Amino acid sequence: MDGTLLNTKGEVSASFFELFKEFKKHNITFCAASGRQYNSIVAKLNEIKEDIYIIAENGGIAKHKEEVLLSNYLAKDKVLQLIALLRKIENANIVLCCNNEAYIESKDEYFIKHFQEYYHSFQHVEDLVTIAQTTPVFKIAVYHFKSSEDFIYPKLKNVKETVLVKIG
Repeated sequence: MDGTLLNTKGEVSASFFELFKEFKKHNITFCAASGRQYNSIVAKLNEIKEDIYIIAENGGIAKHKEEVLLSNYLAKDKVLQLIALLRKIENANIVLCCNNEAYIESKDEYFIKHFQEYYHSFQHVEDLVTIAQTTPVFKIAVYHFKSSEDFIYPKLKNVKETVLVKIG
């Protein structure tokens, strides 16, 4: 979505929706794939949501209409290990990405304002560990406004053999 379908204002252009009509005329199936939350993708493509496939959360979930076609969850023990590791990073903002909801502990208003562009459905909680113990997690996103590459990645080098680490 970002850098492809969305313009600098975070909107899908009207020309894309015209192109989509041409896709339908030719029986071309369209799939929106993104690291974004499912609800965030649907919000951007609401007028065609019933006609497309959506892969969200970096492949964590694939849906057509309301039917879940695929769910890929992280192992609970791995999520708990990562939360403990990420909490040690100063100014890191952790997001647990779950089915239909994201969870954050951060009280940083700047982060929350930025975060809401990508996560339309979320809850602020006191303890992410409590969530991770009871709720399957697709993805853990971590934001650091100075530099994810400098502050987060070095702390995750040792786990990249067991989880996919993506710096963006």
